Amino acid sequence: MTPRDGSVPALDEDDVLRSLLEQVVEVHRRFMHAQVRRDRAGSLIKYSRDWEYPWVLLQADVQPGETVLDCGAGYSPLMFIWAARGASVHCVDRDILIQSKGRYALQCLRYVAAFGKYAWQQPETWWDCACNLGIQWRRLWRPDFWGPIPPRLLRRYGITYQTGAKGDFTRLPYPDEAFDVVTCVSVLEHLPRDAQIRGMTEMARVVKKNGRLVVTYDEVEDHTAAFIEAAGLPVQGIATFTVPSEVRGGQPLDVVGMVFRKRAT
Repeated sequence: MTPRDGSVPALDEDDVLRSLLEQVVEVHRRFMHAQVRRDRAGSLIKYSRDWEYPWVLLQADVQPGETVLDCGAGYSPLMFIWAARGASVHCVDRDILIQSKGRYALQCLRYVAAFGKYAWQQPETWWDCACNLGIQWRRLWRPDFWGPIPPRLLRRYGITYQTGAKGDFTRLPYPDEAFDVVTCVSVLEHLPRDAQIRGMTEMARVVKKNGRLVVTYDEVEDHTAAFIEAAGLPVQGIATFTVPSEVRGGQPLDVVGMVFRKRAT
């Protein structure tokens, strides 16, 4: 990790991040049972996540009683870690499969057609296709890293999760200055450029005075300056995770992390 700003600690020198990564892996072990049994906990976190999740936890510095919004939350373990700390956690994501078993089952039927067509064209792949299909169906009753999140789990931790149109963080359904902390982990690179800018503006809008906005994105292109302008908030620090050459196959892009803090006045 090569810091661009001295105010952000060098991660290879900070033992706190190792401890935070252990928290992340523990959440995966506890809640993502099937995937852990199949692939082991470490494989649930792609190379950049080994850096991103602990870094976001450290920079967000969520305290008990604070309100947190995770944009494009997906199946992130961060929501559970913050809720366990006593924070009020809200998540948004456009993916309606995250909470809907019915829609997830419909998606599985699409997989049946896709896998069947592929296996017919490539007979040597039929076993892999069948195994993948079995994993998808199993997630309907035994959720893992990519299956629908059980509502009882969200209720147990008091997490509010909105999906579909209400989960669009380019049009957040919240008033101005509603959250102490807003985060967005590796989502912006999946959006069109205009949606990226709207998303940054919206996230900055809902941050409370003296609150923190923490964002990471895969550096497909260097949009850092545009994101800073869209947020319109003072930058507390910028850091880059440079992927080692030996793991480029699994994580081809460097990752940029940005920390903003809204002024109290």
